[in-house]
Amino acid sequence: MSTYFAILTQVGEAKLANAIALGQTLKLKKMGVGDGNGTLPVPDRGQRALVREVHRADLNKLDKDPDNTSQIIAEQVLPENVGGWWMRELGIYDEAGDLCAVANCPPSYKPLMAEGSGRMQVVRIVLIVASTAAIELKIDPSIVLATRKYVDDQDITVRAYSDAQLAKHLAALDPHPLLAKVAYVDQQDTSARAYGDQQLAKHQAAADPHPLLAKVTYVDQQDTSTRTYGDQQLAKHQAAADPHPLLAKVTYVDQQDTSTRTYGDQQLAKHAAAADPHPQYSMKEVATLPKFDASSKLVNADFVQRAQGNMVRYADVTESRSLTAEDMGCALYFPTAGKAITIPDPVSLGIPNNSGKCVKFFGLFNSGTILAAPGVTIGFDVGSVPSITIKPGQFLTLMATGPKVWQVIESTAELWRNADFAAMLSSSGYQKQPGGMILQWGGGAQTPESGYVDVIFPIPFPNACFHVFTGYEGQGGSGSSLPSNINAGMRTKTGFRLYTYNGNALSAGITPSYFAIGN
Repeated sequence: MSTYFAILTQVGEAKLANAIALGQTLKLKKMGVGDGNGTLPVPDRGQRALVREVHRADLNKLDKDPDNTSQIIAEQVLPENVGGWWMRELGIYDEAGDLCAVANCPPSYKPLMAEGSGRMQVVRIVLIVASTAAIELKIDPSIVLATRKYVDDQDITVRAYSDAQLAKHLAALDPHPLLAKVAYVDQQDTSARAYGDQQLAKHQAAADPHPLLAKVTYVDQQDTSTRTYGDQQLAKHQAAADPHPLLAKVTYVDQQDTSTRTYGDQQLAKHAAAADPHPQYSMKEVATLPKFDASSKLVNADFVQRAQGNMVRYADVTESRSLTAEDMGCALYFPTAGKAITIPDPVSLGIPNNSGKCVKFFGLFNSGTILAAPGVTIGFDVGSVPSITIKPGQFLTLMATGPKVWQVIESTAELWRNADFAAMLSSSGYQKQPGGMILQWGGGAQTPESGYVDVIFPIPFPNACFHVFTGYEGQGGSGSSLPSNINAGMRTKTGFRLYTYNGNALSAGITPSYFAIGN
């Protein structure tokens, strides 16, 4: 008996016999490949599965053996991206997933490209069956691959079929029955020409071939009649005493022009001779309207000056009081120390919302305080404040920007609120200067046994630390003596190291201080 062979399983024999009896077909769909679990298996009719299946895919081809009509050849193409296992057993499944045929094969390893080698491999099973007509291939043509031989065979078949069809077409007496033959076309052309010549001859022989068109003599006659009528009407028009009764005559127009000129000269003379020709304008005094009036009434120069934002007067604050509507546009100063002025809601003063109304405060002789009334916000830089103190030589401008809101729009008071003057005023702190200079100070922690302590600045210098000046504010620890020297080293933007000495030796228990300059 052969070592390698293929047989139908019991399930496959039963299904094929049933298909032959009913005149139907057994639809074979997939082929499975197995490695036999490491050994070469012997096909068994009772098998319902491969010993160990490693791959299953659609059949690519199922044909009768051209050399033996009782045999069929099932074929599957394994692409390069499939493999990494040995092939020792094969199986054919129908569309229901049942194993219908099983075979073994010489062991062959199918590599993967990832292993350094890859190939496309064709696997075939030759199977003896009772009726090849009762077996049908069931595939999805969109996912199977074709071998080169299959494609070449199909190309030969298609070419042979095309050649046979073309030969029949060329041999036919009338290969294009729906198209007219040349003789028929020529006949129809001759007939059409003859009919056209007959119709043209009839047209040209007719006494009046165009009855709907006017003859030349008729057109000439109508033209003469129209011209004669036009000449008559023009003569009547020119002979009339007033051919245009709806239009004014030249004499009438001249008369009206003279009359209009005379009237205009008289009115201009009266206007020029009047003591106040424009009583509603500049020569009439107009009362100053109330502050913030937004009506369309006439205004005087005083109201215009105030509305444009010009300062209206210079006034003092002699007693603590609330800001009034009359204070708007004024420059207020504090002649007496300890006085305060309370800022109320702009709405209570009748100030329109965001109308640009301002008031200025000066610290001329003494300091004064600006207080926000309950519920009123005074914006200063990025926040709000309940009060502002104005010292001698300082000024501040407040603008009403909305209901219960005032905003400082310029100020030299409390400059420490400005980001350029930011500070932390404590035993260890810093002070920023407008030019970018930063001053920092503090007391270093007590030096340990090592005789030095690392100091971290309250804030890092953005660019550099220029100098560190060291000092001594006292000593801690039992029995420690005054330091003879304090040095600063390892200076960076974020800190430095303080060394304390007694003589030439590093000394512990010292509490040094420092002052640093940078930017």
